[in-house]
Amino acid sequence: MTTLRQPDKVAVLASDPGVSGEALISQGPTKVPLWSHRKHFMVQHKTADYTITRQESGTLFTNLGAGATITLNLPQNAIKGDCFYFVVLAVQQLRIDAGAAGAIYINGVKSADNAYIWADDEGESVLLVCDGNNDWAALFTQGTWTVV
Repeated sequence: MTTLRQPDKVAVLASDPGVSGEALISQGPTKVPLWSHRKHFMVQHKTADYTITRQESGTLFTNLGAGATITLNLPQNAIKGDCFYFVVLAVQQLRIDAGAAGAIYINGVKSADNAYIWADDEGESVLLVCDGNNDWAALFTQGTWTVV
């Protein structure tokens, strides 16, 4: 547990920095405390193919340092609300594969099951959220993501 102090305000973090958690913010001696549900992103830079686990929900994945195309496989046991962020940080294809039983809804298109989306320009990004039916909804898409 960590305590942060500012003039007339105290925040007590319920977890260590860099890990998602809650903070109790006092708002000063005369105000009612409140809980902040601010999430700290865990960031993973991948340079080779990787299968994401459910436990990594909320993580930001990049291809920083990749020298070739990489594929990130979404978890096959995801539940409704699991989400993952992806950002291209190397000028290489970053592929996101929904797996055999899943599709990705992105930019007005539904991919086939066992298909993938890809982008290859720095700064292109997408947030994928599991719909609970083995499919993924793309939110906040930035740049050009191609469905294959």
